[in-house]
Amino acid sequence: MRIQPHFSFNYFISSLIIYAFGVFQIAKAQDNSECFSEHQFFKMQKAPLSEVRVFLNNEGWEFDGTKTSTTSPVTDNYYLNFDIVKWKKSYAESIFLYTKSGKPNLVIYQTNVTCFKKTLAAFSSKSKGNTQVKDNFLITTFAVNGITAEFRENSGGNLDGKYAIRVYDSKITPLESTKSMVAEAKSKEGLEKPIQKQAPVIDNSQVYTFADEMPEYPGGATEMNKFIAKNTNYPQSAIDQEIQGRVYLSFVVRTDGSITDTKVTRGIKGGCDEEAIRLLSTMPKWKPGKVNGRIVPVQMMLPISFALQ
Repeated sequence: MRIQPHFSFNYFISSLIIYAFGVFQIAKAQDNSECFSEHQFFKMQKAPLSEVRVFLNNEGWEFDGTKTSTTSPVTDNYYLNFDIVKWKKSYAESIFLYTKSGKPNLVIYQTNVTCFKKTLAAFSSKSKGNTQVKDNFLITTFAVNGITAEFRENSGGNLDGKYAIRVYDSKITPLESTKSMVAEAKSKEGLEKPIQKQAPVIDNSQVYTFADEMPEYPGGATEMNKFIAKNTNYPQSAIDQEIQGRVYLSFVVRTDGSITDTKVTRGIKGGCDEEAIRLLSTMPKWKPGKVNGRIVPVQMMLPISFALQ
């Protein structure tokens, strides 16, 4: 006897309704995902990293790495060389914590539109914000109890990173746009006033390992290789012992382009280490490095090769 498959229209409709209800519940849960409160933002801004780490872990955030800041999103240099600790919850939700011992934290929360608007409404209900437009950003700023909260909506951005909230100490000035401004000052006769060129800002407060503009040999790597090839004196001791290889040097390019603090980090002996140091000391001054437009000292590494023909 052949058995016909049984199909119930009512069963199909019931299943479809249950499925649709489940999808609706999931979407609703995502739409009403837990958003940070004002108190939680302020706590993260002031708490030590260990406490923030425990709090976010309990909230279901996943640790996503640590690096050192080479630029500062707030002020031209305040948050340089801070540890940036990142957590992630979804493709559109990330937290960046700029943290350093003894300094107030900077919290950057990249979020979805729901949490962004919900949190913005919560801040707006308690204090009056200042709204302005910069580049593609619509920025609403609140100052509460010595803490600044910036709500930044990028009208020209993609979903990832389009909505961001920054929380930091109010004593720190927001970073203004670095776009060059057109000179508009004119004399009473309608002629443009001459613009005085400002001297570059020099910052010798610390030696950087990374910079926005790294130091460079005059003319670039090609000219440096020519200089090395022309001026290297292969030590006789190394020739006799058939020593060849690379000598790795560490050095600092100062703000005036001079080279100091030269050290051999990995050598090959036979007089090659000393020759590499001598060669570096005879180089012309380099173009110094820059961080946020400031000329700064930068530590560099350079391998110098010794090869027998």
